[in-house]
Amino acid sequence: MFNGYLFVDGVLLSETGMRNHPLTPMTDANLVRVLQEQLDRVRGRKVGLIDFRTVAQSPGAIRQEMDRLRGDGISIAIVDAINDEDLMRLAAAVKGAGLVTAASGLAIGLPANWGIGPAVRSCGLPPAAGRKAIVAGSCSIATNAQIRHFIGSGGEARELRPMDLDADSELQVANALDWAEACWSRNSDTPLLVYSTAEAASVRDTQERLGVERAGALIEHALSGIARGLVERGAGQLILAGGETAGACIHALEIRQMQIGPQIDPGVPWCYASSPVSRSGNLHVALKSGNFGSEDFFTRAFMLIA
Repeated sequence: MFNGYLFVDGVLLSETGMRNHPLTPMTDANLVRVLQEQLDRVRGRKVGLIDFRTVAQSPGAIRQEMDRLRGDGISIAIVDAINDEDLMRLAAAVKGAGLVTAASGLAIGLPANWGIGPAVRSCGLPPAAGRKAIVAGSCSIATNAQIRHFIGSGGEARELRPMDLDADSELQVANALDWAEACWSRNSDTPLLVYSTAEAASVRDTQERLGVERAGALIEHALSGIARGLVERGAGQLILAGGETAGACIHALEIRQMQIGPQIDPGVPWCYASSPVSRSGNLHVALKSGNFGSEDFFTRAFMLIA
């Protein structure tokens, strides 16, 4: 965040692939304006900015700016953060706040508010076991590139098409699971990818034919059923790509809490969870937001917990 604008690798978010995201298109990277437009219908709600110059000073300076904004009648503030040091100062500044909404990066500094310090053993997970699988529903540019890399590297993959799901969703789920079982019968150590990811033009065409809500619901229902079926068939190392996909799959797997482990890529760690669906009762799972991760993420992630 810089002056209220979101950047990715020095490029405004509105000038990246997020501009054409099928569910949450980002056409304006200024979060102050975006949030203010949403609140214009609510009387008396104004959005302000705590800019990078204030954040760079100290937690006390941030709190003083919060007080000043309150005095000006501003009840919600967007806060700049350029580096980890900014996040540490911001976390200290919001100690005791009733509600904080932020990206996951803020969590780097929050434990210190309760006197919790880092420990080497805290990111250690039990040894990984079981079959390897990836379920991808994100249509982001990053996930599309990761799928192409996985397939181009010789990975086993099966595509789910929304129009096929509309015709008979349960049959498509069953066929995908039969395919997975056949692949694993040949080599139980082979990572498998099931994906509904598509380019923006294809997504728009599907949404026009099925409707946005129905298309999304079909995919989430199918992918969550496949994730559950894969774990029932022995998957113990599972990557879930896409926010909506991950949420639906975690619900289907009846996971209630996770232990966070080592980082695969910035913002994406391996985690360890209990699931009554798993043969062993436990599994390793990575939840990857659509635009996170390097191009070789799918091929490299399993090597880190081997």
